[in-house]
Amino acid sequence: KTLDYFLSNPDLVRSYQNAGVSSYNWTLGNVYFYSNKPELTLQHYKLAEETLEKTYDRNSRLLIYNSLAQTHQALRDTINAIHYYDKAYQEGKSLNSLSSLLSTSNALGSLYAGRSEFEKAYRYSSEAAQYKDTLQKLAAQRDVALLEVERENNQREKDQQELAEKIRRRTNLQYMAITIAVAAFFFFLLIVGMFPVSKLTIRL
Repeated sequence: KTLDYFLSNPDLVRSYQNAGVSSYNWTLGNVYFYSNKPELTLQHYKLAEETLEKTYDRNSRLLIYNSLAQTHQALRDTINAIHYYDKAYQEGKSLNSLSSLLSTSNALGSLYAGRSEFEKAYRYSSEAAQYKDTLQKLAAQRDVALLEVERENNQREKDQQELAEKIRRRTNLQYMAITIAVAAFFFFLLIVGMFPVSKLTIRL
């Protein structure tokens, strides 16, 4: 269904073609991969690889190597799967991409174990455990940092609320003082009006 949808939409196909040969072949390879057609997937991934290996885009090379490794794994071609996982591993090292290194190390450990190459399997499995531990520690540090930021934001919001409350109280007191002063002035006028004014005062 995914393949039919893609191929039946010429505008969609054209948009990927306009993005470049590697983008088009990579996308078509993904469509075939999720349509369970690994042989056709491999053809288009290889075409994408030829273009991407001529660029300086390490992230894209990392992704296409992973895609090729997974395709060879689906085809039960262990040797080529290891070859491309190793290339992805090297790119991950260059990029210091811990999440990628975790996944490729796990894959290499499993593949080498399946070939009874237990020394290599142990090496990559140990590395995967270290990457996992590092990622968990970084996640914990990030959580602590986020909690600290949240605490500071809450404290700032509390301080702003307290300041606003102080200003409101001071304003209310000022209004109250003005109201009392005006009331006292009118009361004074009322009291004064209760007494007769002498002719001398009027003359003055």
